[in-house]
Amino acid sequence: MGKANRTKRADQEAKQLAAEQKKQAQAAAQKKAKRNKIIGIVCAVLAVALVGSTLAYNKMVSSGFFMRQTTAASTENFELDQTHASYFFNSIYSNFMNSYGEMASAYFGLDTSKSLKSQSCAMLESGTWFDYFMTSAKSDMTNILLFAEEAKARGLELDKDDKKQIDEAISALKKAAKTAGVSKSYYIHATYGAGVSEKDLRDVLELSALYTKCYGALTEAYNFTSDDYNAYKKEHEDDLKQIDYATFTMTTSDTTNADDISVDILKKFVDRFKAAKNLEAFQKIAEEYLRDYMYKGKTDITDEDIKADLDAMIVKGASYVEENEFSEWAFDKSRKANNTYSSANEDGTAQYVYILTSTAAIDESQTKNVRHILLTTDTYETAEAAKAKAEEILAQVSGAGAEKFAELAAEYSEDSSAANGGLLENVAAGKTTDSFDAWLFDSARKVGDTGIVESEYGYHVVYMEGDGLKAWEATAHSALWNEKYQEDYAAIAAKYPITFNDAALYAING
Repeated sequence: MGKANRTKRADQEAKQLAAEQKKQAQAAAQKKAKRNKIIGIVCAVLAVALVGSTLAYNKMVSSGFFMRQTTAASTENFELDQTHASYFFNSIYSNFMNSYGEMASAYFGLDTSKSLKSQSCAMLESGTWFDYFMTSAKSDMTNILLFAEEAKARGLELDKDDKKQIDEAISALKKAAKTAGVSKSYYIHATYGAGVSEKDLRDVLELSALYTKCYGALTEAYNFTSDDYNAYKKEHEDDLKQIDYATFTMTTSDTTNADDISVDILKKFVDRFKAAKNLEAFQKIAEEYLRDYMYKGKTDITDEDIKADLDAMIVKGASYVEENEFSEWAFDKSRKANNTYSSANEDGTAQYVYILTSTAAIDESQTKNVRHILLTTDTYETAEAAKAKAEEILAQVSGAGAEKFAELAAEYSEDSSAANGGLLENVAAGKTTDSFDAWLFDSARKVGDTGIVESEYGYHVVYMEGDGLKAWEATAHSALWNEKYQEDYAAIAAKYPITFNDAALYAING
């Protein structure tokens, strides 16, 4: 019995021990599960926090937050951050693309689908397209900062009209965004770079307006007299002389059929051109070459096309060019009107002929001052709509005087002269489009005359302001003005050192 009892008691103790171990194991498992649950909750909270902070960070990046904390260029009292630098960079780029469009690729090799930083620029000896546009942007930023400092030194501030113009520019941008069917922020980002906001845009426009105000205050004091012009003429007489001539180029590759034009044929034509007694004879030989060789078999070439080519031969008001064989010949004092000249490449496959229609002389002709309001189909969509608007404006300016015209030019003109009331000063004959030139230099034209002129640029509402300087005086004026401005600009630049953060500039998307 004793042995049986001991065995029974041992079994009970073993069961109790097993039960206790199981209980402890269950408690440990529950504790571990609880701990894992807590860890899971903490991890989930951290994950949510991480996602939230990433989204916040990305939002801060896209909003330009970090760009505004990064100085791109500065002077003692003014600073441009990365958003401002992005505005200047993208403005330069946009202007370039608006000017050249598809030709940017065809002529300059610019691939808009690739980063500007990865493409060598054909416009530079070494460097990328990013470097090319950033160099221009840095020049603009330099001017803005220098003149902002000078404006501060002169006590110049923006007035109500300045601020009104800025408000109008912002409103025009909002209207453009609405027309494009996108938000204002998207439109600004697409135009001036990611991160740029309306406030950044306003900052730049205010500094630009300050630049314009100071620039005007500086240059309005540039007044030159007849004595100044005559002194310049005495010192630069040879530089003021100009010539008129006509030129024609012939090559063996002028036609698709290589057998049509040979070097011998070109030489025979050169001999004929050199024997021409006047411009009329010279152009008749050119017309024969165009019809019988260059355009042979081309049924789509009209008489108007031929006339356009003959008109394009004529060059007026050409100045002396150093190290140019034709220029050296043409400006020689022994030269006479209707003298001819020729040159060729080494193998004779390209021949160039010239006839001098006017020998070197100082241009005493009278220039004109005129105001105009340009209206284009880009704005009015059709030529008819642009013309209708021109007629509407003409009705308002006829007999109203220059002041009224200037007001409407500032409101409607799409030309850069709008800021100056549409005024174009010292316009020389032959320096504008044929239609504009014909209206302006009509012998019957009087001060106060108005009208509408159609050109390749659109419709111009025009107002005759009066005579300008003589042509040579206008040249002297430009030279004296530029000399004075460069002197003043150098003095301003010396007073206000500029610091550029090139790393910040290079970080701008391009």
